Amino acid sequence: MKRLSILFAAVAAFVGVNAYSQEKIAIDQLPYIQNLGETEVTIIWRTNLESTGWVEIAPDDGTNFYADLRPQYYDSQLGFKKVCKLHRVTVPGLEPGKTYRYRVISQEAAASDNGKVVYGDYASTKANNSGVYVFTTKKDKEITRFAIINDIHGDSAKIYSLFSQVDPADLDFVVGNGDLVSALHTEDMLSEKFLNYASDIFAARIPLYAARGNHETRGRCALEFLDYFPVTDNGQTYYTFTYGDTFFIVADGGEDKPDTDIEYYGLGDFDSFREAEVAWLESVIESEEYKAASKHVAFIHMPPVGEALWHGPGEVRRLFLPIFNKADLDVMFCGHTHNYRYWEPGEDGNEFPIVVNDNDTIVEVEISPKGISADVIDREGKTVKAFHFK
Repeated sequence: MKRLSILFAAVAAFVGVNAYSQEKIAIDQLPYIQNLGETEVTIIWRTNLESTGWVEIAPDDGTNFYADLRPQYYDSQLGFKKVCKLHRVTVPGLEPGKTYRYRVISQEAAASDNGKVVYGDYASTKANNSGVYVFTTKKDKEITRFAIINDIHGDSAKIYSLFSQVDPADLDFVVGNGDLVSALHTEDMLSEKFLNYASDIFAARIPLYAARGNHETRGRCALEFLDYFPVTDNGQTYYTFTYGDTFFIVADGGEDKPDTDIEYYGLGDFDSFREAEVAWLESVIESEEYKAASKHVAFIHMPPVGEALWHGPGEVRRLFLPIFNKADLDVMFCGHTHNYRYWEPGEDGNEFPIVVNDNDTIVEVEISPKGISADVIDREGKTVKAFHFK
């Protein structure tokens, strides 16, 4: 009996160590940049298995990444290294306008009921000079450049062809103006259908600012949207940010159907969501930071103009347009309709210009002391329209 007990214990120990070897740990969501500032950055990635995670940082000084022990920044919370799949690490203490190299590392980990942890293999991005990721912290400068895409709906060919017309190396950031995917039915859908493509093209090097579209409100994992885009300080999907002397508003119009529609299975509460956002918008445009900015740009997926045949767009027009009309906006960018349209100031109750981008075009924007230039470019490289807003 004693020998049998020892055998069972040995088998249990073997299973405990090797239970996770049936599926090898891997990074199934490439890293991407959020909250890039002058002195810090947040880096997010995802693994297929529960794991710990950390980021290693090195200056872009020509040395080999392995030349020294690089600082390690862990995905931790309340004094504990987190064991999870979606990893989020904020790296502090950086210098403005400086380029850094980085890699992300995860180690498979599983905690038992008694609090012990069993560790497994590692997964990491490359550390060699030809494969390591880089980013450059923000600094004060006169010119800001960015691109806008929307209504991609998980089409990888579309995002690659759009960015074949724009060089991400020339951009400070990218705005995904809603409906980047068609729904969030599973926890990995945003990664599989959009973020991995974005990381491959630009998002591992420059920030991606996401405006939630009506399709990102759908699916059982819709509430996890902010886990992937933690750029807000108010716990909501609407937020602001600044670059140079430009103040940016990212608004959220919610869903396009009434809350009682069968699409939401009795869970829709977007009318009250938009009502609460009204108070936030009012406070934003009355803030000293907003008034001090020389330029003001807004993003919202559903346009506040046009014939509002559906409930959501009608509410966006009713609630948000009066506020934006007194916000001294230089320009607003929208999507949703899958058709390009430009609305002149005063054309439909709007006191500011509105560019509604197609889902087959990308908008390249430059903001300088001379004004705001915006080129709408299709997948073949043709400029559909060129704007200049002073």
